[in-house]
Amino acid sequence: EMRVLYVGMTRARERLFMTCTMKNAQEKLDKLRAGLSAPIAPELLRAGSCFARWLSAAALVGDGGGIETKMICSTAAPESEQSAPSPAPAGDDAYERVRVRLDWRYPHAGASALPSKLTATGLKGRSDDAERTDDAEMLVHEEAGAGFRRPTLGSAPAQDAASRGTATHSLLQHMDLSRAADERGVHAELERLSASGVLTRAQAQAADIRSVMRFGASALCRRLLSAQEMRREFRFTLMAEASDYFDAPAGERLLLQGVVDCFIVEDGRITVIDYKTDRVIAAEAAERAQVYAGQLNAYAAALERIRKLPVSQKLVYFLTPGTCCEV
Repeated sequence: EMRVLYVGMTRARERLFMTCTMKNAQEKLDKLRAGLSAPIAPELLRAGSCFARWLSAAALVGDGGGIETKMICSTAAPESEQSAPSPAPAGDDAYERVRVRLDWRYPHAGASALPSKLTATGLKGRSDDAERTDDAEMLVHEEAGAGFRRPTLGSAPAQDAASRGTATHSLLQHMDLSRAADERGVHAELERLSASGVLTRAQAQAADIRSVMRFGASALCRRLLSAQEMRREFRFTLMAEASDYFDAPAGERLLLQGVVDCFIVEDGRITVIDYKTDRVIAAEAAERAQVYAGQLNAYAAALERIRKLPVSQKLVYFLTPGTCCEV
């Protein structure tokens, strides 16, 4: 504790002001003064319960080592009025200066609670994907759970849902979509991508081939292939108004990051597509899609700013049932 006090006191450049509160201050100071000697007995310092006792002893012994003490308010409030401020002694402007400083509140306290950076998936979506980069803040904070390595027990480890979803997204990002409807074509693409190092062997084995084939045979895939422009895994980082995502004062801004699974341009308009690997049946897909409205709205706003084109549609494609829903 003495080291902490020493470091704190030696930061001062010209003057050092320290304050403390003490019940029955004058009585305690008189008692402390009566037991002082020069130099101060180590036993007395060892018995001190706070920095104030040490500093008071130093101020009271001898010339105080250059320490000047001043009592701001010597009358404590009654027990029933402890929450109310003590009355200021008449003509004591030092008390008023201290009171003003102690009562000061930062005028932008709401802004200090805002994250400086967030990801679009934090609005809802994949909880652990490429959008969570660096120290990006999430709007939905998941509780950290203990993670354990799966035992292999002499065989290849089973792929969990997250691994399958990530592998399937990676395949859709890099493969030739014109070959997605045919099983032989999908296998050929998996072999090509794993041979070139785009996908690992584990990812190639984990990818949900049936879901990819359903997508390849869908009207949405044909639409992607015939579009004037198609972009996949489009990454963006831009400044956004905090009030768009939080109850925040006007003018506060934050950094928004995102990775759009896919977007196409048709007749000067953008359609945003987000793939989901949720285990959902076709009858529930439309309702589930609305959960991701915040995420797709963030994508749409970012693309309109970056590409200077309007967004006409925001689509969620559920790979498991092969269902496309508009949000």
